[in-house]
Amino acid sequence: MQRKYIYAIVAIVIIVIAAVSAWYVYENHSTTSKVTLTFWLPFAGESGEDEFWGNATQAFYNSTGVTVQVSEYSGDNYFTKLATALGSGAPPDFFVTYGGADGTTFVTDNSVADLSALYNTTWAEAQIPAAAKASETVNGAQWAIPYELDSDWLYINTALFNEYNITIPNMTSGWTWDQFQAACNTFKANGIYPVAMSGANTWALTFPEEYIFERLNGPTAFADALARTTNFTTPYNATDTAIQQWVNANDFQNGWTTADYAADALPLFQNGQAAMWIQGTWGVGMTYDTANFTLGAVPWPYYTSNPSANGYIFGEYTSFAVANATKHLSQAENFLTFISQPLWLSEYVNLTENPVAQVQTQYAAAYPPTLQAIETAISNAEASGKPLLTRPGTLAPDALADACDTQNLLVFTGQTTPWIAATTIEATAVDVIGPVT
Repeated sequence: MQRKYIYAIVAIVIIVIAAVSAWYVYENHSTTSKVTLTFWLPFAGESGEDEFWGNATQAFYNSTGVTVQVSEYSGDNYFTKLATALGSGAPPDFFVTYGGADGTTFVTDNSVADLSALYNTTWAEAQIPAAAKASETVNGAQWAIPYELDSDWLYINTALFNEYNITIPNMTSGWTWDQFQAACNTFKANGIYPVAMSGANTWALTFPEEYIFERLNGPTAFADALARTTNFTTPYNATDTAIQQWVNANDFQNGWTTADYAADALPLFQNGQAAMWIQGTWGVGMTYDTANFTLGAVPWPYYTSNPSANGYIFGEYTSFAVANATKHLSQAENFLTFISQPLWLSEYVNLTENPVAQVQTQYAAAYPPTLQAIETAISNAEASGKPLLTRPGTLAPDALADACDTQNLLVFTGQTTPWIAATTIEATAVDVIGPVT
């Protein structure tokens, strides 16, 4: 055989070996570069979220070669889409959850992966508070990682309060309903809407409703009715009667029944046309100070002459669950670990101005003043034996929570009476849970 043919054969063999080797390395040693994780969030339109998740997913890709595809939806559409995806067996790899009854359902239906091993890692044991761990534990297993701590507050335009000599309520001692209405009357007399309300967002109306329910009936009233030791009719009738009276006081802006929380109510609040706006803590990151607007936060008013009798604050953890159907559990856990590094927790606070749920004391200074005041108020309440109350809509099974939200909307918009709303909720509770025992 001539030498040139030998060289040609050797060259071909080398090329084949190189090609096979390259394929083997690609398939067996670089498979992570082919992985794409899908991540669903209900944060569409909220300040800083796009930038944070864009930065975090790019950094994770640079470090691991794993792509995380983030899809953001509005809160109203998110849960319907998620329920459909879970029911069809084609959910995203991981997604946002607020726990409560949903957590029990997810675990019972085997929809979420068990993250107990992740909780047992060194960083998780150091960073996840006991209360957060307990909220994400069902049947002894941890099913979600807490990331953000949300609570509900009445935000105020402190410039307007000062201009009209209205005393700004203390974050701890609070104010009464009479004091709140006196402030509302002062604002109305000066052509200012007292409260920017979001009637187009059913969930936004639950914030005042939950506080009115608790202020009138006590912090355990909803849980007691949920446990069927008492009925829902009595406390909801009192709550809805108070809501009806509040609506009749004309404290909201014109057209509030169709107003969106971010597109309509927030601008009204920021430009000085409304003095107050009730929203979750993510509202801090959506606002901005101007020459005539300085954000502040105060507690929801009380219906007694002794505000310190209650002092409870509603809130819950925004957590990330991994779908049991995922084919990339280890990569999903790696991403949750990655974004839980103190660097990224700090970045989340800086970009979104939302409080984080994991222990991050070294970055407390990153919180803006209003958020720092809120965090301090929560800490003071917990220190006095008044822990954060989980939102009723999160505690209740979906069918009951939907009935509560629907009837609340109908009461706010004058489409039903307090008694009919209250008895409808109780009838739903009997169907979903059972009668009072």
